[in-house]
Amino acid sequence: MAENIEKVGQSGEIIFSDKIRNFMLNTAKIFSDISTLKQFLVKNRPGYKVVATSGGFDPLHKGHLRCIQGCSTYGNAVVVIVNGDGFLVRKKGKPFMVLDERMEIIAGLIGVDFVVPWDDGTQTVEGAIRLLKPDFFAKGGDRDHPDKIPEWAACQEVNCEIIFGVGGDKIQSSSNLLNSYQDASI
Repeated sequence: MAENIEKVGQSGEIIFSDKIRNFMLNTAKIFSDISTLKQFLVKNRPGYKVVATSGGFDPLHKGHLRCIQGCSTYGNAVVVIVNGDGFLVRKKGKPFMVLDERMEIIAGLIGVDFVVPWDDGTQTVEGAIRLLKPDFFAKGGDRDHPDKIPEWAACQEVNCEIIFGVGGDKIQSSSNLLNSYQDASI
C-alpha cells in the first residue's frame, strides 16, 4: 500500500496518486483498516450512501453472496467487513480459510466496492460500525430482530439504519457446510 501513496498530509491524511485514485474509484478495493477506508470515503465519495455488512465468510456460501449483492439496493458504496482469523479462532477453534484469501474472494464479487478486515478481540463489529458510521448495516438470514444483532446499540449511536433480511432467509451456514463435508469424507 505504501508504494501507492503519493504523500501523507500534515494532519496524517493519505494522498493517493491520480493513477491509484482512479483505479480505486473504479474497482473493488481491499483496505487494511477501517480508519483508512473512512478517510477515503469522506474524500472520494462524499454524499454516497454507505451500506455495510459483515461476517466471517468462512467459507463463503450462496446466502452470503445473496446478502452481499443485495446491499447495493440500499446505497451506492457497499462495504464488506470481514471478521479476522482471531474471531474465527474464538468462534470455532480455527479458520477454514485465512483472512487474506476470504477478503480477496469477496473483493471479486459483483456489487462489492470495499472490503476491510475487523478483529478487535470481541465477537462483534460494533467498533467498526462506530468508526465507519455507515448509513445502513445490512443483515441477512436469521438476523431478523434487534435481539439477534449485537451491533444494534452501535448502529443507534451513529444513526445507522439496520436492514433485515437482505438477500432472503437463511439458506446455508458455513459451519454446517464444513460439518457436512467432514461427515461425508469419513
